[in-house]
Amino acid sequence: IKQVDGAGPTTFSGALLTDDPSAIGIDLTGNIFNINSGALTIGDGRVEITNSGLLTISSVGGLLLTGSFVQNGTGAVSTGGDIETTADDISFATAVTLTNNVQLTTGAGIGNISFGSTVDGDFNLTLLAGLGTVTANAAIGGTTSLEKLDILSAATSDLRLVRTEEGGISVVSSSIVLRDNLLTNTASTNNAGNVSLTG
Repeated sequence: IKQVDGAGPTTFSGALLTDDPSAIGIDLTGNIFNINSGALTIGDGRVEITNSGLLTISSVGGLLLTGSFVQNGTGAVSTGGDIETTADDISFATAVTLTNNVQLTTGAGIGNISFGSTVDGDFNLTLLAGLGTVTANAAIGGTTSLEKLDILSAATSDLRLVRTEEGGISVVSSSIVLRDNLLTNTASTNNAGNVSLTG
């Protein structure tokens, strides 16, 4: 599936399935993209989205990929959908807003998960990078606290400011790099969540 340009919104209402071994599974360039029913890519299962407007990924279906997921446009991202790859990278270049609990997993191998900008939204974010690296180049929960951040596996977790509500913060990683504060709070009850670091 390939789109090379477009000024208006592009909406996918049905599930996407690709199986070409010789071309990128989903390669989209344009303005606004709405992925409403998930995707399954096999063969060359890479997904690359260059969005100048908002990219919205629904909580329905999720993305199951046999290649990397790359969002490299200038537009923001609104997502409630899980993404799973087969030891391939998952990367977001711009600000991400969670609209549901989200799990990103690259499997047990060397697949990195990276955020080039902020991540916000009052939901759980679960990351599994296996032998790869989790990198946050900006605050997680800096504007709107996450409910919970769980990094369940990574060789290295490199984090800036992280702020969550009472769900807390849990990081399981061979190496943990903290470049700012880890904060847990609940405005309504003043009950702090737990912070667990396992390296």
